[in-house]
Amino acid sequence: GAPVLRANNGWNKTLNHGDILIFVVRPEGGGGGSNPLKVVLMIGLSLAAPWAAGALAPTLGLTTELSIGILAGAIGIAGKMVINAMIPDSAAGSRNRAQSTQQASPTYSLSAQGNSARLLEPIPVQYGRHLCYPDYVAEPYTDYQGNEQYLYQLFCIGQGEYDIEAVRIEDTPVTSFAEITYEVVLPGQRVKLFPTNVITATEVAGQEITTTILGPFVANPPSSLANKIAIDVVCSRGLFFANDEGGLNPLSLTFKTEARAINDLGVATGSWFTLGTETISAANSTPIRRSYLYTVTEGRYEVRAVRLDAKNTNSRAGHEVSWAALRTYIPGLEDYGDITLLAMRLRATNNLSSQSSRRVNVICTRKLPIWNGTTWSAPTATNNPAWAMADVLRAHYGGRSSNSRIDLAQLLTLAGTYTSRGDTFNARFDSRTTIFEALMTIGKAVRTKPYPQGAVWHFWRDAPQSLPVAMFNMRNIMRGTVKAQYLTPNDDTADCIDIEFFNDVSWTWDVVRAKLPDATETRPAKMRIFGITNRTQAWREGMYECAANRYRRNLVTLNTEMEGFIPTFGDLVAVQHDRPRWGQAGDVIAYDAGTRKVTTSEPLDFTAGGNHYFRFKNRNGSGTGYYLSTAGTTDYEAILDTALSFTPDVGIARERTTYNFGPADKVDRLCLTRAIRPRSLENVEMSFVIEDPAVHTADTGTAPPASSNWNLPILIMRPVVTGLVVTLGGNASAPLLNVSWVPAPGADYYHVEYSYDGQLTWTRAGEPGINHISFPATRSDVAIRVRGVGRAVGNWAELTATNLFLAPPPNVSSFLISQQSDGTRQFEWALAGAPPPDLLGYRIRYRTGTNVAWDWDDLQPLHEGLLTSSPWETNQLDAGEYTFAIKAVDDSKVESTTALFTIADLGDQRQAGVLLSVLPHTQGWPGTKTDCHIEGTALVANDSTTWTAKTNWSAWTRWNVTPENPIVYEHTVIDLGGALAFTPLVDAIATGTVLAEESHSTDGFTYSSWAAVGTLITARYIKIRATITASGGDIAVLNLVNIKLSAESISEEINDLTTSALAGVYRLGTGDVRLPIAKAYSLISQVQMTLQNVGAGWTWELIDKDTTIGPRVKIYNASNALADASIDAFIRGA
Repeated sequence: GAPVLRANNGWNKTLNHGDILIFVVRPEGGGGGSNPLKVVLMIGLSLAAPWAAGALAPTLGLTTELSIGILAGAIGIAGKMVINAMIPDSAAGSRNRAQSTQQASPTYSLSAQGNSARLLEPIPVQYGRHLCYPDYVAEPYTDYQGNEQYLYQLFCIGQGEYDIEAVRIEDTPVTSFAEITYEVVLPGQRVKLFPTNVITATEVAGQEITTTILGPFVANPPSSLANKIAIDVVCSRGLFFANDEGGLNPLSLTFKTEARAINDLGVATGSWFTLGTETISAANSTPIRRSYLYTVTEGRYEVRAVRLDAKNTNSRAGHEVSWAALRTYIPGLEDYGDITLLAMRLRATNNLSSQSSRRVNVICTRKLPIWNGTTWSAPTATNNPAWAMADVLRAHYGGRSSNSRIDLAQLLTLAGTYTSRGDTFNARFDSRTTIFEALMTIGKAVRTKPYPQGAVWHFWRDAPQSLPVAMFNMRNIMRGTVKAQYLTPNDDTADCIDIEFFNDVSWTWDVVRAKLPDATETRPAKMRIFGITNRTQAWREGMYECAANRYRRNLVTLNTEMEGFIPTFGDLVAVQHDRPRWGQAGDVIAYDAGTRKVTTSEPLDFTAGGNHYFRFKNRNGSGTGYYLSTAGTTDYEAILDTALSFTPDVGIARERTTYNFGPADKVDRLCLTRAIRPRSLENVEMSFVIEDPAVHTADTGTAPPASSNWNLPILIMRPVVTGLVVTLGGNASAPLLNVSWVPAPGADYYHVEYSYDGQLTWTRAGEPGINHISFPATRSDVAIRVRGVGRAVGNWAELTATNLFLAPPPNVSSFLISQQSDGTRQFEWALAGAPPPDLLGYRIRYRTGTNVAWDWDDLQPLHEGLLTSSPWETNQLDAGEYTFAIKAVDDSKVESTTALFTIADLGDQRQAGVLLSVLPHTQGWPGTKTDCHIEGTALVANDSTTWTAKTNWSAWTRWNVTPENPIVYEHTVIDLGGALAFTPLVDAIATGTVLAEESHSTDGFTYSSWAAVGTLITARYIKIRATITASGGDIAVLNLVNIKLSAESISEEINDLTTSALAGVYRLGTGDVRLPIAKAYSLISQVQMTLQNVGAGWTWELIDKDTTIGPRVKIYNASNALADASIDAFIRGA
């Protein structure tokens, strides 16, 4: 370990075999102002862990290069040491060291959570589902509209595309803030909500505008060209003059702003010109805010302002104006690349503060391409770690690797494994890292190690393996090269691990403890696994780490010839050697397939007793399974229990088949390959760790529940009940008393009693173990008392409830249901007389279909809460026949005694964003029906059992004995009249699981393959297919289908149109007209019309859906003759 200096010919020393030479560069100043001490400290930090491993190795009894390497992977885990010989926790350390030199993470650092502009930091890359506080893409700015201040913010969610689950301010959804509007901008799209390239001049900061010229101030930086200039001014005290009567008289002020073109050096290149001369008048004492926007020729400008009137300096006047902000708008088509943006516009109110506006966060799931074995899919929301690793290697911000450089077959297999186990990776990389560290980080969360081999990236997951891919024994191990070592546990070896993970419920760091069943939990280690957000997965990985730490401590190294190139990292191999007494080995001299007798080159030792087994080496170097054997007539013979599945090589033409032999637990040792180091063309050094199946079974079970804060127990002898409340529940025919109270500390259960005779006698209602109870009520005043029972019985808490019961409200006398021209359903009702003073509202119930036998309880609620006024409008319910009923409800929650029923046949509902809606069940199920038939209004599975299949009548246990399963319904082709972009959606009510698929075409001849609905497509023709699969012996039934084609639609309403007043192309004859449309349509999908002030029997007919002039309709009177009328119409299309 002595240094060898260049002086005195120290560098002329000849190195002998086995010498180790280390080159160390001394840190020297370069004259550039660097801090030598800082350099020394950096070197010390970077080399501390390897030196610590080497220094600790002799202390721990570790002397080989292999064991020191494993120890180096364990250094850095706080408190105690954990060893994982196959997947050490080294990537996390590298990542943490990298993050410590950069800005704190806005996601994982609680102190830094919030929105900020992280200049020169990488664009975040998210995988899976996660919370993020997105960075600013552009500097936020404000303006004033109608004396309201608006804040404009543009955020970067991250690289690629995302499925947005929630947009929030802190913990509150933005939908709770009426003053916020936002837009999610997908990669390649433009921001439409507001201009994004806006520059605010920091020099303008509230200076008062006077009759002396203020400025000029440079509006935009060099090399930028603005085409609009905005000026914000504020009258902080308002504009007024306080008169003698205590009122406010109006005041006005006038100011002018001017601009002048300048070059990048700030030198004027033009003359001053007026942007605007503005006058503000008001008579109020509240602040007045105004923004003025001016269009200019593209260029760089400086701006100045001056007041044109004299300021009223009277103390009773408010007459000053300040220049609040100067902004310029830079034109251009901003292309932000392959990132997803969030544009947000916030109006300043009491609900929002400047601090809360910087707490915008998003819960979203990354969309990634998924490999299906042949091609990559479109970006799909996923948290599968396999596709995250693929993205790291393929993305333009990652490895940019081609498919041929990635073992996609391995990834596809691993993806299925991760899905079946529920393993996910949910994380945001918001600091710089390397591709290898990113891959190792993802793999660490799912016990997977990525590694490059032969210019191809492979992936190995630590999982059980059955057969060894290679065999090494005394026949092919180089003499004297086997080294075996056991890493002995000591006082620094952890016996349990506290796994830190980022909890997806609280979105904070959480901890779960993993320990093997017999662990004492006296030496816990801490390990943070990046990318795990689920407690169960964190516990499973912790149990795996605990098992690897305990059971994988036997290390083996050996040298072999070219057979060492057969296995790769993580492969299972069988190792036999005489010195540690790991079985016996030799060659097969002869084999008799008839008698199953094996003749060996070495004597076989059966003296250990019990079962003895062979393992043979295949020609490809792999090992067979175990063959049970018994002793033969000589020491060189054995009889196999089963015949060999291959023909062994016993001659001289090939290398003979070798074997491992021994008792059940000493045939050989199964090991995992850790490293392969070629020493020459025919000498390979190999490193292994002995495998133990217990590593793979440790994570079976259930994660422990989350811990909670606790205090020392307080013994409460007599529980105290407080907060007693009695309300009326149930219904008019079966009223209930609902009694509740505040849970009493120390109470195991409660006594609840009631009295209807002025507390002369009490009746026990029950002894609940919870803090509420309900029981039948009588229409009378009632006294209630409750007491807790714990170590002793507590005192009674009493309450007398009066006027709980009043007369039920009157029944509803009229109930009408109509449909407006746009499809809105309108419900109207009335009472026979004036409503009672305690009337609270009305409750409507409904049910699909018509049945006079239905009662109130057979129907389901149409709305939440109560309706307080008539009429009430809604857009619920698909088209079809319905039964409705209504009751009045009073403030005691008592309903009227009798419901009023009515039946209505509803047409198509008003559907925002729906281009076309088709209800096949209302049209007799047109199209192809496979293995099913129409029964009533539903499709029901056919019976595959025939009359002759059953021998007697009793064998028919039900009408449909053997229902077909699944059943398939395919609707007829839908022609939109032109190619449009839309998303097909299907709602269905069925018995069984529904698979809805679509196939589309632009020419009506070539159709796409069937695919699940819900994806944006462009087509003119579309077919919809529904497959219903029943389970549990049920009969597959399809009751209802609603096919909706969702698209950006346009619509318009025509009100009070008198058809006789139409002329020209709009009037084809009496009652035969075209509706005059005001908007441009590519397709008209829906026309609804209402005839006003006509008698019974009038009808109308839709002739066509012309998009040039307007849809053609015919109107018929009660005699079925064409006639004019006054109409309302609703038109929807795209």
